Amino acid sequence: MRYLEEKSCRIALALIGVYLLALTGDATVSMSGDFHNSDYELSLSESMDNANFAGSIELLPYSGFDDLPYSIFATGSGDPNGRQATTEHSSQLAASGNGKTVVADSMLQEDPNIKAVLDINWGHQVIMGDLNQENSLYQFTNLKSHPGYLTFPTSSTLDSVTTGMTLQAVDDSGQPLFDKIYVPGPEFGEPRITLSVMKSEYKNVFMETKLKVGAKW
Repeated sequence: MRYLEEKSCRIALALIGVYLLALTGDATVSMSGDFHNSDYELSLSESMDNANFAGSIELLPYSGFDDLPYSIFATGSGDPNGRQATTEHSSQLAASGNGKTVVADSMLQEDPNIKAVLDINWGHQVIMGDLNQENSLYQFTNLKSHPGYLTFPTSSTLDSVTTGMTLQAVDDSGQPLFDKIYVPGPEFGEPRITLSVMKSEYKNVFMETKLKVGAKW
């Protein structure tokens, strides 16, 4: 009987730690939060114009509970909404654990004139303190043209979408663990990429661009 009482108490504690977020922005919408659990910390911020976003953060006792083997688990995903207006999105994730802090930044800006022929989504996942006392963080942005259209790099900000990510990490003393990582990389002239869309002579052809960066420690 005591075992059942203790288990019920732990279940209640686990459910208290669930945090849900759903945003639909027709103008500027932003949120931020700091989450602590045992020796793990997660700070996040999201800001967007004319976009949808949904996410959740779960805080569980110590290093997990039953079939949920982690201390902090966070996911989120977003996409442009249907308004004929510029979509903008920026986010930052800062996760600390095991003597290291990893920081990931992401940005995106889409001109409304290409929304009809380009699908975009972005998101992240953070796991802190799994069964092996390890942590992982990654974020992504996907861009896919509709059939009959192709994307191509451009320097123009008209009829285009610009996106990019960075990743950096420091130890407890604040010393960098590696050089700051840029995605897609400096070979594009700056730490971001700008794409436009053109019609193809082939009706079934399309192009997909995927950006992803992450770390495990």
